[in-house]
Amino acid sequence: MLATVAGIAAEALLPGSTESYWPALLLVPLLLAVQWKGTQRCRQIVLLAVCFLVGGWWLSRHPLPEPPEVNVAPAERALVEGCIVSAPRLEPERVRFVLAVSEAEKMQVSVYSRQGEAIPALSYGMRMQVLARVRPPRNFRNPGAFDYEGYLYRQRIFWLGSASGSKSVKVLGEGCGRPLIGAFHGLRGQLLNRLEELFSGDAFTRQYLAANLFGEDAGLPEEVREDFRRAGVYHTLVISGQHVAILATTAFFLLQLTPMPRWGRYLLVALICWAYTLISGYEVPAVRAAVAVSLYLAGSLAYRRARQLNLLSAIALLFLGWDPSLLLDAGFQLSFGAVLLIAGIAAPLQQRVFAPWIAAAKRLHDTAMDLRLPMMVAAIRVELRLAARTLWLATGIPEHYAQHVVSACVWTMASMGSLVMISVVVQAGLSPLLIELFHRTPLMGPLANLVMGPLLAVLLPAGFVHTALPCAPLGWLLETLSHCAR
Repeated sequence: MLATVAGIAAEALLPGSTESYWPALLLVPLLLAVQWKGTQRCRQIVLLAVCFLVGGWWLSRHPLPEPPEVNVAPAERALVEGCIVSAPRLEPERVRFVLAVSEAEKMQVSVYSRQGEAIPALSYGMRMQVLARVRPPRNFRNPGAFDYEGYLYRQRIFWLGSASGSKSVKVLGEGCGRPLIGAFHGLRGQLLNRLEELFSGDAFTRQYLAANLFGEDAGLPEEVREDFRRAGVYHTLVISGQHVAILATTAFFLLQLTPMPRWGRYLLVALICWAYTLISGYEVPAVRAAVAVSLYLAGSLAYRRARQLNLLSAIALLFLGWDPSLLLDAGFQLSFGAVLLIAGIAAPLQQRVFAPWIAAAKRLHDTAMDLRLPMMVAAIRVELRLAARTLWLATGIPEHYAQHVVSACVWTMASMGSLVMISVVVQAGLSPLLIELFHRTPLMGPLANLVMGPLLAVLLPAGFVHTALPCAPLGWLLETLSHCAR
């Protein structure tokens, strides 16, 4: 995976034609010879070289699309007809959506409201006409500015349209787009309307839950979003892999209590993850997490032990095989970079530093368990029993309860230490990328994530349960957690 990614990155930095890779076929005889008589190290080197060249060649066959020629001058008003292929984002002064004008050409349209006018309710799959000022996207020329033009081109969005007032929009009908995607978008709209009904008297809770559950952060005040950016927890307001992981873990735990067969539970968990991914807008981090959950569950059904780096590599190659230009996307880089840091650095450190303490704190009263544990863990358990006896002698509480107190304290401290370590590793590893892309890095990220992670783990399942089956205590809990997060 790393060799293939390096090849794609080299092709992106030094673009070449597809024909320039033909001399690489000379490696084929070398590869056959090495496979026949070479050493293991030689075979690995040649294989990595082949992966490097394949990555560059694959990107050369998928160049960034060029915008088609149009007979509209920049900022000229034009009547554009197409199909809405995204969830319309309703903001305080405008509604924004993506309009497909052909099979592979799209326009991002912003319709601004005028005083006293209401913009018609829009949804995925509507065919419509828009009288808009059309212009191609352009990047700022400041050094290090975000490549907004490339970001849109990778999504086949070649124009930006700006319209004003309800008279500039005309709905022609419905039924375009993909029926399955349209059904999930309809369900998303119903759930958002449900949130509006349940929290009609608390605008902030409604907006915050819409952002956390469905990634609909446009309704939140700008100062709140900026505070989340500065704290390094803005990812909780957009759908990320963490959301899918929380939902999968909750569904898996609840389904364990049912008499369903093992394969049925696993299948239902995978379907729940994919349904949530589609409802929330099928962003790259959510799709990546849904693929990871599906592969993990499929491997578990085959009684295969999950290896995080192998799983991450397989998912990355699947995504890059579909579209190698994804490697240039900031969301892809941050998403996979974070998971790579967790799986490659944070998880091994956690296993070495904190895992022995967590294992030692379990069933501290069971001395026979020491014989089945590694020597280091067994030695820690002996020390913890001595600490519990010291607590018993100092306070007079029964030794059995003292062991429970020591066990709970050690488990809590080790678990908190694991979370802090993961957050610090991810923050430190992503800081160069954050500085390059956004010219900032939140120093309070590790501590803020230590608070927001557990809060999101409670808020996400509770929000869905309350939306489906309203319950007064759950509503109070969601309002309290939302205002605490603020």
